[in-house]
Amino acid sequence: MRAPILRRFLELAPGGRPHLPVAPGAPLAEFERIAARYPVFRVLPYQPE
Repeated sequence: MRAPILRRFLELAPGGRPHLPVAPGAPLAEFERIAARYPVFRVLPYQPE
């Protein structure tokens, strides 16, 4: 599940490229190879109670 998120991250945030050793247009398999070393997070908007 991380690999598609990391690939999309590079599409949306090209400045993140120095942090991942994969080319932005690389096949998903390249992202799968490194995915376990990079955490991904889901950020939700704050919703006060």
